Amino acid sequence: MNSRKRKRIVGQLFHSRFHHSRFLWRSSEEQAWLDIAPVGREFGSPDYDRLMHLDCKVRALAVEELGSIAAAEQWLMTPAMGLGQRRPVDLMQTIDGIAQVTQLLLRMRYGVYA
Repeated sequence: MNSRKRKRIVGQLFHSRFHHSRFLWRSSEEQAWLDIAPVGREFGSPDYDRLMHLDCKVRALAVEELGSIAAAEQWLMTPAMGLGQRRPVDLMQTIDGIAQVTQLLLRMRYGVYA
């Protein structure tokens, strides 16, 4: 085999290793972790932006109803009877939970707790 042919073969091997979008030196476990699709509140999730936007709206509504940021944060961290003794901040991890917390805040606004 002449040197020109060897250089071409080595060049092709390195090109295939280093110039593709995937780096081939990862272990299969590392690649499996990287291939997992993000869900919920993880950055990069399709729901991330929407959940963060709704979270801000609910927190603003809580501040409006309770009068101060400190009172709203304390209410969010305290189990609520209208939510089955669950903390509002725990329910706000999903869209359905955000809807439940918003509904409770609106009931509080109009004096309907039951």
